[in-house]
Amino acid sequence: MAIVLMAILSAAGVWPCVLVWRDAWIRGTRASDAMEVGLTAMSTNPRSRRAMVRTMVSTEGFLVCLTVSLWLFELCGDLVALHAPLLLLMLFFALAHLSIVLFNRPRFLVPPHLRQDRGRWTRR
Repeated sequence: MAIVLMAILSAAGVWPCVLVWRDAWIRGTRASDAMEVGLTAMSTNPRSRRAMVRTMVSTEGFLVCLTVSLWLFELCGDLVALHAPLLLLMLFFALAHLSIVLFNRPRFLVPPHLRQDRGRWTRR
């Protein structure tokens, strides 16, 4: 049951990522503005909401890898050969998330219209 819930959560998170990237290329930034309004319940600070939108790709990548890892664990058991690449990828996404928050790098994981933002430490 937990795997089904994780699969639903990770699948539901992919579509907003696609909308934010596509909207930036086609029409401007309406999808990310809508996403920021939706995140008002999590934070009232506009910079925090914008940072959450900036890090949504790394967060979603981590969640997808975690879901696949749980699914493989249910199917095949604890095979290190199957889980090691996923764990390394999860570590990459966790470090990328931290790097995006602090420095807004790597830029290829940040939506195009948010790449000019400065990270938390680069603002000082």
